[in-house]
Amino acid sequence: MKNKTLFLCTLICAFFCITEMQAQLEKGNSLLNIGLGMNSYYTSSSGFSTTLPPLEGSFEVMTSEKFSLGAFIGAYGAKYENEIKSMSIVIDTEIKYSYLNFGGLANYYLVNDESWNIYVGGRLGYVSSSAKISHSSNVPLSDDETFLNGAGATASGFLFGANLGTRYHISKSFALNAELGYGIALLKVGITFKL
Repeated sequence: MKNKTLFLCTLICAFFCITEMQAQLEKGNSLLNIGLGMNSYYTSSSGFSTTLPPLEGSFEVMTSEKFSLGAFIGAYGAKYENEIKSMSIVIDTEIKYSYLNFGGLANYYLVNDESWNIYVGGRLGYVSSSAKISHSSNVPLSDDETFLNGAGATASGFLFGANLGTRYHISKSFALNAELGYGIALLKVGITFKL
């Protein structure tokens, strides 16, 4: 609790101490984005709990005032717990899922002024997924690996996505951001550092 309070006070002080407002992006500017996802596509049905919230980092370079190219990497973890009853045997089953995605991105800026950026973009990358199943019983069960593969739990593959995003510049080098689209999560909120 003490660490959370200290972090919040530091963040509030940073907002009030920053006075420069000119932040229009120009050719050659670099941006570092860090976002926290609100909902992941990968385990959106009921019964899942989050073990690692959807996190994503991206880096962009402005190739003009309207266009940027960059790269992204994201991670997410979840687990699914279930109780299997068969005759007089009760087996508690837990499946842990891990997702890592990475690739390239491109954004087109519809608005690029001193306070706001609004952009649309696309991304192309790869999703690596894995799952591990554990049981509370020594009773022999069907092959776990076959089960997970059949359920698509370990399916990795290419990622194609589109996004709509916005940034509000607090200062020349710091902004708040939000993004809707396909990636590690449906909605991400976070911060941007202009390098």
